Amino acid sequence: MEATSVLSARLLLDGGDGGAPARDRAARLLAVALRGRHPAGLEALALTAGFRRPSAAVAAALLDGEPLPAATTVPGETLPFTVALATAWAATGETGGLVAAVEVYRQVVGRHGPGGLRPVEQRHYLQAAYLAGRTDLVHEGLATLGGLTADVAEGLRADLLNPYVRRAGDADGAAAGEGLVDAADHQAWVAALGSRFRARDLLGPQVDPSGACLFDGLHLGPARSVDGPLVTVVVPAFRPDAGLLTSVRSVLAQSYGQLEVVVVDDASGPGFAAVFEAVAALDDRVRLLRQDRNGGAYVARNRALAEARGELVTTQDADDWSHPERLARQVAALTDHPEAVASRSAAVRARPDLTRQWFGYRPERMNASSLLVRREVFDRVGPFDTLRKGADSEFAERLRLVGPVQDVVAPLAITRLAAGSLSRADFAWGWHHPDRVLFRNAFRDWHRRVRAGEAALPLERKGPRPYAVPRRFRVDRDQETVPVGDPVDGPSRTGATGGAPSAAPLVLLADAARPVPSALGDGLAALAAADGGLPAVLVREDLTRAGAEPEPYDEELLAEAAAGHVELLTDADEVVAGTLLVLDPALLGPPALPLPELRAGEALVAAVPPSADEPVRDLEQAGEVVRTLTGRAPVWVARTPGEQQAWAADGWRLPLLGEALADRGHRLRSPGTGGGATGTGGGAPQDLHDRLVGALDLVAEIEETDAALPRRTTGRELLVRDRVARVGRSTPASSRWCLRLRGAWSEEDPAVRSVTAPVAADVVVLGKLDLADRVKLRAAYPEAGLVLAAQPAGPKGECGITRSVRAHEVVARHAPGLAPRMVSHGRTGSGVRYLVEELVEGRPLGSARALDARAAELLAALAGLHAGHGTRRTTVRQRWGDGLARRWAATVGTGIVPDGVAGRVAELLGRDADTLRVSWSHGDMVPSNVLAGPDGLTLLDWEHSQEAPVMHDAAKLHLFCGDPAALLDVVAEVLGVPRQDGRLSGAEELVLAHAQLVGRYPERRDRMRGHPRAEVYERQVRRQVDRLAQVVDRCDGSW
Repeated sequence: MEATSVLSARLLLDGGDGGAPARDRAARLLAVALRGRHPAGLEALALTAGFRRPSAAVAAALLDGEPLPAATTVPGETLPFTVALATAWAATGETGGLVAAVEVYRQVVGRHGPGGLRPVEQRHYLQAAYLAGRTDLVHEGLATLGGLTADVAEGLRADLLNPYVRRAGDADGAAAGEGLVDAADHQAWVAALGSRFRARDLLGPQVDPSGACLFDGLHLGPARSVDGPLVTVVVPAFRPDAGLLTSVRSVLAQSYGQLEVVVVDDASGPGFAAVFEAVAALDDRVRLLRQDRNGGAYVARNRALAEARGELVTTQDADDWSHPERLARQVAALTDHPEAVASRSAAVRARPDLTRQWFGYRPERMNASSLLVRREVFDRVGPFDTLRKGADSEFAERLRLVGPVQDVVAPLAITRLAAGSLSRADFAWGWHHPDRVLFRNAFRDWHRRVRAGEAALPLERKGPRPYAVPRRFRVDRDQETVPVGDPVDGPSRTGATGGAPSAAPLVLLADAARPVPSALGDGLAALAAADGGLPAVLVREDLTRAGAEPEPYDEELLAEAAAGHVELLTDADEVVAGTLLVLDPALLGPPALPLPELRAGEALVAAVPPSADEPVRDLEQAGEVVRTLTGRAPVWVARTPGEQQAWAADGWRLPLLGEALADRGHRLRSPGTGGGATGTGGGAPQDLHDRLVGALDLVAEIEETDAALPRRTTGRELLVRDRVARVGRSTPASSRWCLRLRGAWSEEDPAVRSVTAPVAADVVVLGKLDLADRVKLRAAYPEAGLVLAAQPAGPKGECGITRSVRAHEVVARHAPGLAPRMVSHGRTGSGVRYLVEELVEGRPLGSARALDARAAELLAALAGLHAGHGTRRTTVRQRWGDGLARRWAATVGTGIVPDGVAGRVAELLGRDADTLRVSWSHGDMVPSNVLAGPDGLTLLDWEHSQEAPVMHDAAKLHLFCGDPAALLDVVAEVLGVPRQDGRLSGAEELVLAHAQLVGRYPERRDRMRGHPRAEVYERQVRRQVDRLAQVVDRCDGSW
């Protein structure tokens, strides 16, 4: 082995847990070898197994008939690594690797008996033997190995009996002619083919071998007739062959007769008209829809959904075969389980010659395309996402956010493993295409946010997507098409961009789980490209830290991508970078393969010295990979002054990362840990004065980067008190624009200090520090008619500005005028988010009496927002889980809630299967956020807005109003609904909304101990309990 290969292998070994059992360490190395596809993975396995030569030489020796050295098959020590090495060889699919793997498995069983291989390894052994043409070993293994599951064993037996497969070692060989196969052999094979169906009380399929493809010879008539609600079966197709006829015939042969088949021609072109006409002529229950433009299977499915007549809807892939009992059994599953939102069934995977072997995979699995969904559920979760691929997997998991999916564990379909299919090319044993990995992480993060109440359903068919998707998956969501020449069902490396590369001034090559090393402190927001935006991020996996399972993507990274602030790229994308930035060379030494298609003007690579906190990196290999990728030598930099000094001690003088970025127009904010990298930002502010000066500098920075704001700056004297900064009385002309806080304020207060900082001319600034001592700014620009809000991101990338922007988008669509118009939004170079709104004139409803006078108007406006956005129902359990019940119990334990009120709320929480209404909520409905102007009411400060119970804002209004009884009358009239079976009344929803607010009491009380406003908060909670009691008294189910 070359020195670099040895080092790379050692780095992979060092990344694991040396104290773990050998089996676990071998499983980790195997997973890394399969995911990374780098030779270092094989070398690490070979080294640990005790081989004294490279893995390729070991394989060659096995092919020459050499036995395994005894030292490499010691149980509990080297044996797990030797077997893992064999599995890695077999997973490549190359003939030499398969044969060498089979020889390892065979020798291990010969030395240690069947127990020498775990059950999953026994499966791998016989699959590899079959694919390598060693059917003798398959026969022997079926008789002696006891760890095989029934579907694997029966699948192998059927494949051995298949008389239409050549026996020259090619399981994909052309079928023999019909006349060359004895009828008895055919029947024996068909019987074996159907054994798994008969095990589930199903008839096995029959096969007509006379056609060009055995798969298309599948057929079976119904054994009974079943009735029920109408089922719509959607079959999208693009440029189909005879497989479409096979697919649709199998649907028409269902024992369940109440069905319609909606076939969608996805703009296949005139050359395929005959196939579609033949399908339409099969039965009167077939309807043919034609797409004008190619948009992919999921756009086609949504088109069919819009025209579906059935109470239940399912899909069928255009080249699959369904058993006659599929619909009957899945409909029965929904009938038997009314709480289920959908059912799905299992399927057998088979190649065109009806053999089932795909290395590593069991031949049976739950079939995502079999989902049978109640029609009304689409209203709750939304349609299929309009993607090139993968949307059925996302949709299946999205369904579980609103209810259970009932599985029918019986093989009710045979799905086709066609060479070159969109799906199959993205998967191999232990490896998923990087686009699939990104997609899965992104949509699951969105689902996580939905469960946490940070995002909402349904998925909108058009407009911004709530999660990031790979470029290769994208379809124009507004046009629902892909560019001409790049059909959705055709192969494409670069995706739905017509082959155009991704270009960015700064591209960060990053570990998806840790995009920015902890040495830089501030996460992704620490970096800014020359254009002021965040860099594009090319996500990869650090193999030296990889575990048996890949780590999930960083949540901040996914949040930035979902918000459109950063583009996520994968190895499938062609990338053109002005500057490539590599903050951790471990990503390239050793790198996952294949390498991305990347061009860069230059590459800045951090040279990380080994230390107590940093492991050894293979800098030599990382440098070579950069040269291979970019054609240029790397520019080595030090991330921090400490690392710079460590290299200087070795005689290597490196520029600091921040300086190197600044020289190229990019920026790096200091982590503020004193000794971090230099850049445009300073260290962490140490006192209130520094924090405010730093925050006010942001105003000037935004003015320089956003043309929507005036570009003049001047000095202004600000007065600072407690957590507030505001312009002093020396600027009376602008004071009317100041957003005032409630409570007394005196310039003579000894806590007040003055600071001078650059702010915009004729601007009034209100600054507040949040609980993390980060400054939140709001500035008014009367001359420009604009308001600026600026706020740092939270720990997970979410902050009030993010929620405000999302709210503006919702309100602009459904209730324009209810919020100020959003002019622009984005991030400053230092990572602080900002929002520019149109300044709206008016006077806040500063008193309870003023709120009473406008309550009906305000509630009607909110009801209009709910109607436009849409109101969905969710159960108490789905909305809060058991979290609200726990918080309520803790609140009751403080003694602040009367027993009668406590019991009534507990009773409602106990009805956790009943539903309540959810729609878009302002979130902080206090009088000062309601602006009364000449054109009506406008709501300010949407930083708490999100989907919430319909009565959430009503509860806040009820708390702050002056006449609560009168306000309840208005709430009942505008938002009330009577109680129905399984549905809460409006009053009951209002009780729970109040309970949710009161339930925060114990946590907030503890957090506010010693705070000047602690007593004010205690009074507010007692008032809210009183208002809650008022609603409980009127909670008779009528409204």
